[in-house]
Amino acid sequence: IGEKSPDAIRMEFHTTQAQDKEARDIIEAAGAAGAGMVAVHPFTRAQSKMWGADKFGALIEKMTALSGVKVFILGGREDAAAAQKYASLPGVVNCAGKLSLGGTAALIKRCSVFVGNDSGPQYFAAYSGVRTCVIYGYTMNSNRWRPKVKKEDFTGLSVAVPCGPCESSVCINRKGHKCMEAISVDMVWERIKQWIM
Repeated sequence: IGEKSPDAIRMEFHTTQAQDKEARDIIEAAGAAGAGMVAVHPFTRAQSKMWGADKFGALIEKMTALSGVKVFILGGREDAAAAQKYASLPGVVNCAGKLSLGGTAALIKRCSVFVGNDSGPQYFAAYSGVRTCVIYGYTMNSNRWRPKVKKEDFTGLSVAVPCGPCESSVCINRKGHKCMEAISVDMVWERIKQWIM
């Protein structure tokens, strides 16, 4: 008879000295060493899981204005051009396309909070013990994919809409992207503010 799996899992994502240096160099160049740091990953491969650049921008402005944190925008090389829209926001450090995968993991581990769409980096954050907020929408049952971590260290936002869960990589609702439109900036802020204030 198999043993019951633990209620919360913690993993150590090993990074090399070079990857740790990548993260350290970006943090030091931003003057963020010792400051509150939030990792934001506003990208994902599935268009249906994108919350939207305007909403992420408004959330970042709220975070930096009200709490003074430094926000590190994460993404791959393919996200670098889209990430430029965040670069001019106060308190933002644009790292998209500038870190290796290991360097990204090393940076996430040094942050106190992670906010992002439903994509791979949420697992680096949550399983490393970083407080994690994921904007899931309603393309699928988010409970199936959410990280198995302490409840107080994780929040996922999903609002049920009539057209979901659709499991589509592209929104097929001609009346708008309802499951993401239903999640406001204030809803996300209310979930994370106690972690960063």
